[in-house]
Amino acid sequence: IDVPANWELHGYGFPVYTNVDYVFEHSPPKIAYKGAEGPQYNPVGTYRKEVVIPWQPADSDTFLHIGAVTSAVYVWVNGTSIGYSQDSRLPAEFNITRAVRPGQPNVIALRVLCWCDGAFLEDQDMWWLAGITRDVFLFSRPHLHMRDISIRARLPSVGGGGDGEVEVDIDLRRARSAGDELAIV
Repeated sequence: IDVPANWELHGYGFPVYTNVDYVFEHSPPKIAYKGAEGPQYNPVGTYRKEVVIPWQPADSDTFLHIGAVTSAVYVWVNGTSIGYSQDSRLPAEFNITRAVRPGQPNVIALRVLCWCDGAFLEDQDMWWLAGITRDVFLFSRPHLHMRDISIRARLPSVGGGGDGEVEVDIDLRRARSAGDELAIV
């Protein structure tokens, strides 16, 4: 199926609606489905994509960004286990540099679980629809980079003017030497 999409809306599985009840037995962290399919029912979607990464990550790291899944995801690149996330409907990023072969075909594989133990925290009046529900993409980030920037402006109660402060969080963990520079223009 195309990504992003929910399996249930493309003929795989079926949508489940609940208002105040869980769709599974309330026995955290165990997920036991209450429907006719039995307690072991927990749909799993497997996604595989072959990509050629054109850049050489000599001074940078390569990341896989998954905009959102419902409800958990395992990630592999070229057969190497990269990680796991269960922050349903929130972005997850994985540093895949160690498994990437630049300029060659790379296989990215994702295993998405419909429910996980975190699903107990997500239950509300909703349709339970699983899958990759936002964009997935690759990006490269230099070893030396700005991680975050915060700007706070202060205005006087009367009159003009004002001042402020800018706070920049710079990632220096992989700087090669004290002479490395990061220019803020």
